[in-house]
Amino acid sequence: MSIFPVLINLLVGALVMLALQVGLCLLKPLWPGLILPALCLAFAVFLTLNVAVTGSVLESAVTMALTFLLGNVPTLILLLILLLCRKGRSSKKQLDKMNIQDL
Repeated sequence: MSIFPVLINLLVGALVMLALQVGLCLLKPLWPGLILPALCLAFAVFLTLNVAVTGSVLESAVTMALTFLLGNVPTLILLLILLLCRKGRSSKKQLDKMNIQDL
């Protein structure tokens, strides 16, 4: 069995998620762009709470912290997309406002 179909499915899923995030960010209200980052954050919390506690308390705490940090990488990427889309949108809005004032 080959791993390539699995990798292709993961890549297609990630691209669909990114395209969906860009589409949601381009909507006028802010909250649709926060849906996917909130879901990713909830999944990261779920992963963190399901870490098996083995060994010492320090090892468990480090494992939970790393799980939470690595689980939030998609959340940070989606929030970065949201900020970039909003920044471009506010720049365009300010440019339109200046053009109206020039008239």
